[in-house]
Amino acid sequence: MLEGRFNIGLLVANITDDFSNGISKGAMREAKKLNADLTIIPGKYLGLEHRYEDIDARYEYQYNLLFDHAAAAKFDYIIAAVGTIAYALSSEKKREFLEKFRDTPLLCVAADIEGFDCLQFDNKSGVRCAIDYLAAQGKKHIAMMSGDPNSSDCCERFEAYKEGLAANGLEYDPQLVMESDVSAYCLDEAKKLIESAPQTDAVICVNDAVAAVVCQVLQEKGKRIGPDVAVVGFDDLPSSAQMSPPLASVKADAEIMGEAAVKIAVNRLRGVEDNELLIPTKFIPRQSSYAKDEAFNGLDSVFIGDQGDIKRKMAEYISGLELDSEPAHEITEFSIGLYEHICENYLSGEITPEILRSTKKLIDEQLPRLLLSHSAVAALFDLIDSVYEWTAEQNHGENIRQIREIHDHIYKQLCVIISVGQKVIQDRFVMRSHMDNIFIRDTLMVDDDLKESYAKIMRRLCDVGALTGYLYIFDEPIIHRLHQSFPDNVTWNFKSYNYGGVTFTVDEQEQKMQTPQVFCNKYLAAERQHTFVAADLYSAEYQYGMALLEPRDESFFDELEMVTYQLSLAVRQLHSAGMAAESLRRQDQLLQELHSRNLALEELSKIDELTDVYNRRGFYLAAGDHLSANPQLNNYIVCYADMDNLKTVNDNYGHNEGDICIKLVAQCLQEVLGEKAIIGRMGGDEFAAILPVTDGLSPEVILERKQRFTDQYELIGNKPYRFDISMGVIKKELRSSYDLKAAVDRADDLLYVDKSRKKKAQGR
Repeated sequence: MLEGRFNIGLLVANITDDFSNGISKGAMREAKKLNADLTIIPGKYLGLEHRYEDIDARYEYQYNLLFDHAAAAKFDYIIAAVGTIAYALSSEKKREFLEKFRDTPLLCVAADIEGFDCLQFDNKSGVRCAIDYLAAQGKKHIAMMSGDPNSSDCCERFEAYKEGLAANGLEYDPQLVMESDVSAYCLDEAKKLIESAPQTDAVICVNDAVAAVVCQVLQEKGKRIGPDVAVVGFDDLPSSAQMSPPLASVKADAEIMGEAAVKIAVNRLRGVEDNELLIPTKFIPRQSSYAKDEAFNGLDSVFIGDQGDIKRKMAEYISGLELDSEPAHEITEFSIGLYEHICENYLSGEITPEILRSTKKLIDEQLPRLLLSHSAVAALFDLIDSVYEWTAEQNHGENIRQIREIHDHIYKQLCVIISVGQKVIQDRFVMRSHMDNIFIRDTLMVDDDLKESYAKIMRRLCDVGALTGYLYIFDEPIIHRLHQSFPDNVTWNFKSYNYGGVTFTVDEQEQKMQTPQVFCNKYLAAERQHTFVAADLYSAEYQYGMALLEPRDESFFDELEMVTYQLSLAVRQLHSAGMAAESLRRQDQLLQELHSRNLALEELSKIDELTDVYNRRGFYLAAGDHLSANPQLNNYIVCYADMDNLKTVNDNYGHNEGDICIKLVAQCLQEVLGEKAIIGRMGGDEFAAILPVTDGLSPEVILERKQRFTDQYELIGNKPYRFDISMGVIKKELRSSYDLKAAVDRADDLLYVDKSRKKKAQGR
């Protein structure tokens, strides 16, 4: 204990995994609130020795040595997330793991282990709500991937499954239950369940990782997730809502669990009774649990009812998007404020220029203030489109130009905000890459003066997100092989520390320490509350020591592994100067891989997965870059196209056939417009494209080429339906992204003229 503050140790698994990350974030916030010192001890996983045969995971066991150090640290209280650390172990083995901490008050998290206080999620209520929901959707044969029978969490969720069936009058069938691994290594069991029980119309999964595998199996077998077989997970990890279709899940908020664990620890250390050991859960329905053919869209029913109903449902829709609380609140206020303004000014009478100006002023003043993440921008686009459609319906086709003008104005402002935001992110990435390079340079540029070299490798920690850092090493590297015990009562050398960007070397007389002093000594930001993350310093089978790093904020968790490797390599080089060249190669390779992955992810984010042309975002970025890079080119062909009767194809021949048609529209545009065209899928079966005008190229030529393509396909396609494309084509002078958006809208209008002409020609 320093300065009267309790010193709490938090043991978690891989801190970059969603669950461990959430617990760590919640614990970090609560420790600061309660003025308690917190040390996060991130290991990996116990009981997965078979994975270490994989070269990518060969030395992961080294991280778990941190748990042994924590056992010897003499914390005031230990919080152990044994439910994730030891998820692969039996209850008895979990108990054996916890026994090493018997000398310290301990709270077990996310597992029920006899003989220990355990903080758990209410596994049953969320699962039963999910069963109730599925039964109400008409599901009769609800199966379960029940996970590990040795896990108390799995057992409780399985019991809730059986109780939910009984409560809804559904018979329990053992053939619909499959035990499995609780990670992505459950593919064989998932296949066996689906193949052995073809009547299955819903699957409850013990967690989201298992649910993702079940979805993969169902898609491979041509099943529609939701209408054919509903799938529900547990945990509601951030990635669940990004799946396709988005995964319904029982929300078990790891951050709330982290907050509660620290609160319990502090209360008990203060002698306050605190036995609130159950964290509530909540079922979150999404498309994967929806039984109807139509897409599950929370916006479908928002604009129904009176104004009070609509405002309430708008707020509910935004709160259901699982954005951070502050941006969600701001988006709600903006959206409802805009809706109220429209109700007051746009639902009756003439929309005057003064009204238009007042609306634009409201948008220009409030929209740039919003905290817009990528998911928030996408949600806002959808909401604005729905407001536009609702307003147009209320006006019965009148004032459509003015309403469209406001809609376009919002889009333009959002595009500006996105562009500025991307520039900020790009600048931040460049700066972070530069800081990483400097950090790598300084960790490698060590010399023969070992005393100063230890300080040098700590100098740049502030630049990569650590407010303070403390470096402890062994006299000599200690060989630590898998299944081999580590020596007891090791002596640490406290070599150097970094505080606020200034590095210090510890006097030699004070460097020698035993393990408890590593986690509690006068140098450790003693005058204020702090949170540390422990970084194990190792290379292959050699243990070099440990660093305690104080994160500036939660984003540092994502940097921890890279910083750990860099510090490990630098310390290793100090012990073995002859390894300098090899260390440099590995660092450069790591940086290049990170850079390559970032470039690949950036490129993938612009491409439409189905058609391999640009997506909406990619189209506007690519087209904007082209216009900026080619100011000498003025005249462009701008196209907007979609397929005729796609819904009929989907309804009569299935969505796979519809996807083939969408890809065929993209192929048509590529052949008709050529390699110089920039083509993007704007959504559904709608596409936009621009192409610099060359001699002989005109809208009429483009339309003729398109007709030849569809006529030829009619002859050779051998389809039981007519494949045709409607297209709006204009020739336009483009100088900026604003010109482009207006031109695309004009081409879109002409597309509908083309559609109307065809319908009249067909007598419809």
